[in-house]
Parts: sequence; C-alpha cells; structure tokens
Amino acid sequence: MFDAARRGRYASRVSRRQRSRTRRLRREGNTLLYFAGGFALIGTLLAVFIPAFVREVRLSKTAEAAEMLQTMHLGASAYFASRQSVEGVERRRCLPAHAGPTPARPYVEARNVDFFDEQVHDAPTWRVLSFRSERPIRFSYRFDPVRAGCDLRTPEHTYIVTYSAEGDLDGDGLRSRFERRDAASSDDDTLVPIGILYERDRTE
Repeated sequence: MFDAARRGRYASRVSRRQRSRTRRLRREGNTLLYFAGGFALIGTLLAVFIPAFVREVRLSKTAEAAEMLQTMHLGASAYFASRQSVEGVERRRCLPAHAGPTPARPYVEARNVDFFDEQVHDAPTWRVLSFRSERPIRFSYRFDPVRAGCDLRTPEHTYIVTYSAEGDLDGDGLRSRFERRDAASSDDDTLVPIGILYERDRTE
C-alpha cells in the first residue's frame, strides 16, 4: 500500500514536470517564431525601402544640376539683353565665349569651386554670366554658344546656346548629363528656352 502511494506521488511529480517542460518548450518555440517573423518583416522592409532611399538621395543630389543650369540661363539672358561696349561701340544681343568644363571633372563628394578664381581658365566668361555657387557642388558645367559675339540671331528651328552639366555621383565612370538650350527671340533681346531639360542617365 505504502509503495503504491509513493509510486503514485512520484508519477504525479514526473507528470507535472513533463507538463511544465512541455509548456516551457512551447513558449520558447512561440518566442522563436515571433523573433523569426520579426526579422523576416524587417528584412522585407529593408529590401524595399533601402534601394528607394538610396535613389531618393541620388535624386536630391541631381537637383543641383537643374538649379545651376537655370542660374546659367538667367546670367546669359541678362548679358544678352544688356548693351555691351565693344571697341567703344555699344552692341546688342551678345554672348561671351565658351566656358567649361568647370571643374574639369565631376566629383563624387561635393566640393567648393570658385568659378571666378584667376586660376580657372574660363573665369572671365563665368564672371560676365555671374555664374557661381555658394555651396559645394558635384557636377561639372559648360557654357557653349553656337557663336560668341554680338548681333546674334538664331536660324529658324535651331538654338543659339547650350548649357550642360555632367555628374558621376557613384564614381563608376558612367556620367549623367543634363542639358538645356536657348534660342534668341526674333522680337526682342531675350533668350527663349527650347524644349525641356534634357536628362541622360539621371542617377546612373
């Protein structure tokens, strides 16, 4: 009788331990499943949002090119609309000489560039266009008139000047290019944009 009671108590304790162990293993299993699900969700979110974030960062960098080309257009328009003294004679509808690329190559990381520096070969043109940046830049810029000088006219369906910017935002040697063109108005001394901003390999 006594042995049977002891065996019963022993069996009861073993059963409770097994049930407790089973519950603990189940909790641990559920916890691992929660962690695995959480990591899978985080991985999915990172896979979706990191490339999008990188692209947005690159796009924000390319905004520099559009802004600077607009600045160049405004400078050229002001120069074209004003009277220029050439050998003591006032002339109209003038454009300065070609300039750029400045800097000689684009940068991956933005740097300060002084377009008016005497060491810059095309500084005289950048000065008359009032073209410079107060902030560090990544792109290289060019000013390309079809012909420099005064009394300029644009043949029909063509352009008189091209403004361009080239970048290499990821340093792989493949350059993005932004370009816009102007024609000379036939009615007054103004430069008129032709088409829209041209873009090639915007974010490479």
